[in-house]
Amino acid sequence: MANTSIDATNGITVMGQSGTAKKTGYDMDMEDFFKILSAQLQNQTMYDTVDNSEYITQMTQFSMVSQIQAMAANFQNIQALSMIGKEVSLKSANSDGTYVQVTGVADSVAFQNGIAYVGINGLYYDAVGVYQVKGETAKE
Repeated sequence: MANTSIDATNGITVMGQSGTAKKTGYDMDMEDFFKILSAQLQNQTMYDTVDNSEYITQMTQFSMVSQIQAMAANFQNIQALSMIGKEVSLKSANSDGTYVQVTGVADSVAFQNGIAYVGINGLYYDAVGVYQVKGETAKE
């Protein structure tokens, strides 16, 4: 049986994951950047100062990477929304860690903690597991 969690705010049942978003070691936001900047400024010496233009360049680069990540997330959300009404095939993890194939018509999409979930027959699956989307289904 698949690992199931229920989101109290949206009331959706999510299959194949624990329901918690993890922050990886590579995730960094502007707050983290400013902490590093503050530590660098506090620890510089009179003889070893850092060039201000370096900070501006780093901040600009960090801002561009953040915007690219936001665009990628928006693109993934649009892709998930475009699956509604189409037959999708996906892989979902069971509680024992094995994967099962699920195929059905995506009847809805839900978003939780920035992650898109595809609804098939009232159950929601992580959209990342989708590996095939077939054309539009027949209209009733």
